[in-house]
Amino acid sequence: MKKLFQRALDGSHIKGHMRLPSALEYIGYECFLGCETMTSVTIPATMNTISYWAFKNCNSMHKVYCHATTPPACDLYSRDNTWGSFDGLPEDFVIYVPDASVAAYKAALGWKEYASHIKGLSEEPKVLAGDLDGNGKLDVSDVTALLNHILGTASYEDALCDVDGNGRIDVSDVTALINKVLAI
Repeated sequence: MKKLFQRALDGSHIKGHMRLPSALEYIGYECFLGCETMTSVTIPATMNTISYWAFKNCNSMHKVYCHATTPPACDLYSRDNTWGSFDGLPEDFVIYVPDASVAAYKAALGWKEYASHIKGLSEEPKVLAGDLDGNGKLDVSDVTALLNHILGTASYEDALCDVDGNGRIDVSDVTALINKVLAI
């Protein structure tokens, strides 16, 4: 899939983290408008365009991971160019981009409006792999959450789910997490 058109997922009940397809190049206007339970999104390196209000009012979204080294075009809409792609996100949201691209993002039209929210990927605080519920410890609820992630009934950030560190999320991560829980 290379394009998500306007309002494709507007108002949907995406829960947790959304990892967009690795070949995606275009997100249409208001595509994720009002997805109130989406907490984070990973935008692939192939992204070329993010239209206005693409993530407007995703009021639980605190993290955006954009892996494109060149800032994708972010449409601004209105006479005074004030309708941005990330309007209506929480005040403390962060956009993580490749470290070498931070300055380019902070200067790019459609991104510079969010300059105070842009950080390098290496600046993201380290997380405890497997702590899917974010309570600071590994327990059976994390195992259940990881199984739900693998089954596709829930979505969490890849950094949390890749417990064994091999770059894939699969049953070997469940085994590794169970072993960590049992070792506590």
